[in-house]
Amino acid sequence: MVLQNMFSALSFLHYRKDDDFVDRLSYFYTSSFLIMMAVLVSFKQFTASWEAYTEMYCWAQNTYWVPIDQDIPVDISEREYRQISYYQWVPFFLLIQAFLYYIPCLMWRFMSDKSGMSVRSSIFLRSFERLTASSRLGGVPV
Repeated sequence: MVLQNMFSALSFLHYRKDDDFVDRLSYFYTSSFLIMMAVLVSFKQFTASWEAYTEMYCWAQNTYWVPIDQDIPVDISEREYRQISYYQWVPFFLLIQAFLYYIPCLMWRFMSDKSGMSVRSSIFLRSFERLTASSRLGGVPV
């Protein structure tokens, strides 16, 4: 019973025949890839060690860029001048991009469901047209 409810809640994920490979590449594969990259970039294993605390503090604070051939600047203002503040935002932007890739699919599904015309039926009838005359007569009730 619980599994049936769970699968019925996930019914919106079923395969629909109103798109093609390019559509699926855009809304499903690209979104999935971006979500996986966001999880990969932001995945942290927290342990109760000082190293984990330091890594978390450095992740939350801005980092700064120092060329390999130069020493780390002692002056705080020099460090602030070279700050790079976008690293900690990368996972959030990847998730936003994944959602933006999925929006056209959501809009298409919403509009096609609310249009009053069944896109699935239209596609089925169009594919049904291509059958031979004898098989068409067998499938259409007279």
